Amino acid sequence: LKLQFLYLIGTRALPISPMRRTLRCACRAVLPRIEMGAPAAERQAAVAAALGNEGFLVYDVADAAAAAAAGEMLRVGRAFLSGPEEAKQAVRGTEAGSRGYYEYEAHTTAGGSGDRIECFSMGRDVASPKEAWALRAAYVEPFMGGMMRSDPILNRRIRAAHSAVNRWPAEAPEVKGAALAWWAQCERIAGGIMEDVACALGEPRDALTKHHAQRDWNLEVKSYPQLQEAVHTERVKEHVDLTTVTLLIQDQPDGLEIWDRVAAQWVPVDNGASCGAGSLAVLVNAGRFLELWTAGRFPATPHRARWSAEMQTLPPKKIASRSR
Repeated sequence: LKLQFLYLIGTRALPISPMRRTLRCACRAVLPRIEMGAPAAERQAAVAAALGNEGFLVYDVADAAAAAAAGEMLRVGRAFLSGPEEAKQAVRGTEAGSRGYYEYEAHTTAGGSGDRIECFSMGRDVASPKEAWALRAAYVEPFMGGMMRSDPILNRRIRAAHSAVNRWPAEAPEVKGAALAWWAQCERIAGGIMEDVACALGEPRDALTKHHAQRDWNLEVKSYPQLQEAVHTERVKEHVDLTTVTLLIQDQPDGLEIWDRVAAQWVPVDNGASCGAGSLAVLVNAGRFLELWTAGRFPATPHRARWSAEMQTLPPKKIASRSR
């Protein structure tokens, strides 16, 4: 099971003046580990170095409340996604990426079938589609406003796609409480990382967080089924995240690989993201928006997920939580 938190841009403004120098260093298979409780100046420099060089880091959070929230989200998410099909279909989203439950077929290099990844997605808990649209109109309309005004049908579709509200399963009321609690912890952790990045750049502490005031970010709980093919399979194609930063927690490795820009090869990552008693290890990666905002100082590192025959011994379900 994977928990993914997507910390998203809330405005078109670039809060940091583009920097002229860029960092392009090799990614390492063993990622930097940084303690959230480290002295501020030391932590800020370490976060900036890790995101600037590798694009990824493991953030050690010695916080009982955060660890408890992550553990409960993993437990509840696993139960929901492995539970009755009727409960999932009752909150089915209209398309991949929308609020609620959906599934999508993974991309495979071997042409295998049956690799369907399940997901439950939620965001800021607003009461109506009108409120949801108000969160997103400021950055949807500048890009799509012309098309929306010239095509009434497309206008309705775009507004509907960006007006989704959370769909909570009535048969599993514990999902809402667990998701909101973990979402709040991710908001706090991601905000702290953004403050460290700003300070490391010599900017005011709120230089980045003030441009995320809409709090329009996503939390996704994903379950990857076990594959039976004894071949090396690309489950998720190479990509960078369209986020500022992404936080990841999972209860089993998923074949994550990152691109080593110097060696020009894929490197498998034992990311160390985990949840234990009173502590939490969160995998953090820079997204495309952070790269653009800092003119490449913090590059969004390409990554993918692959499944090999050696991973068949893992449990058939895993949950990931992601936030942006």
